[in-house]
Amino acid sequence: MTEAWLLADTVGFAEFFSISQAKLTRNPEELAHAKQEVLRVCAGSRKRHVREGMTAGNGEVGPLYVSMINEFASEHWDVHRAMDQSPSLARAVSRIAQIAQ
Repeated sequence: MTEAWLLADTVGFAEFFSISQAKLTRNPEELAHAKQEVLRVCAGSRKRHVREGMTAGNGEVGPLYVSMINEFASEHWDVHRAMDQSPSLARAVSRIAQIAQ
């Protein structure tokens, strides 16, 4: 589910990973394997360091996968944009807000 929530911020994901927004799904929660989708779209990045860092070329994660995902999630991902494309994320954020009150 984590990768689907990250993919849901199509604007931020496209900018950070240098990918056309048109290549990103509008319904990331419908993906059977969101992590594989992350790898697929990153393999088509305009930036070499993204392609080589995120993917190993054999469908596996690359050497910088974790660090790049963490950087995107902590510094570039917009939860509010993602909530618009991800009903489960919107529910989770709403529930956390209720508990925090």
